[in-house]
Amino acid sequence: MTFGSFLRAAAAAGVVDIHKAPRGPDVILAPPGQTPIVEPPTLAGRHRIRPDLWECFVDWDERYQRVYDEERDVAIRFPSHPTALDPPDQADLRTLIVDKPERFHPIEPVSFTGQLDWMREFVNEQLDSPVRTELQTAMASARPARAFTIVLNSHPSLRAEWAARRLALVEAQIRQWAEREQLTALEITETVEEPPQQQAAHDRAAASAATSDEDERLVRMRDHVKRAIDRMPAAELERLPIPFGYSFEG
Repeated sequence: MTFGSFLRAAAAAGVVDIHKAPRGPDVILAPPGQTPIVEPPTLAGRHRIRPDLWECFVDWDERYQRVYDEERDVAIRFPSHPTALDPPDQADLRTLIVDKPERFHPIEPVSFTGQLDWMREFVNEQLDSPVRTELQTAMASARPARAFTIVLNSHPSLRAEWAARRLALVEAQIRQWAEREQLTALEITETVEEPPQQQAAHDRAAASAATSDEDERLVRMRDHVKRAIDRMPAAELERLPIPFGYSFEG
């Protein structure tokens, strides 16, 4: 049995409803008779933090050192302790930091504890949300960050709300650092322009989903499948029959 036929059999048995996703070949799963929660489409002109700064501030791995090279206008993350296997560019960077310290600005990432505090504050604000108890249970687990993410992945609208909150918090943290380091000219954010043909394809998919009852029936399943997959042990995941063609983008 293929994965697609498994989903269709589940829908035929009345276990889930299948709905077409607004974009691409994906589908969304939902309980029978319930309206799917579809994540808003990404629009052209999307605001985001520069990837080099984002990685240096959000990745809390203590094995890495982070600096901003003012001359090259780039934030760099590299292992704190050199080894014999370091590539030549890392060795050159370490030498340059020692020889020209005024060119580099140290970066202290947002700690793991700090990011957990952000998550807890977000959970505590969900006073009327039916997901609040689920999120509280996640934050009380042995791996709270992972459990928190798994819960949000099952609730796209709440996940989008958290992504916006985290973006604002990280941006504020970077701006405070830039002010302390007197980097007044540093561009922290950038705009991601979506190619016109890609945006047009997304618009056509959204319009199709809105006007076709047949397509509406296909939109919700992915969410339900994600929940099921998140609960599966590795041995069961390895046995999932997924057609090879799904590993390629259309």
